[in-house]
Amino acid sequence: MTKRLPRMVSVPLMVWDTAWKLVAVRRAWQLRDYGWIAGISVTSSIGIIPMFYFWRNRDRELSAPIPMDDASGPA
Repeated sequence: MTKRLPRMVSVPLMVWDTAWKLVAVRRAWQLRDYGWIAGISVTSSIGIIPMFYFWRNRDRELSAPIPMDDASGPA
């Protein structure tokens, strides 16, 4: 028989994990670490894997800015 976490604990943990995932996936995209994006996205680690990614890549700088499409339409 397994015990379930109370909702008062599980909801904040899910929000915490999702926030770390979003920030880490964005950073991995900027650094073009596409393998990390898949790993960060599919794991449920309460933010540990995204924190590890930030720690591992703390000194790396972006190689080049990613171009943004102009959403205003044709000129």
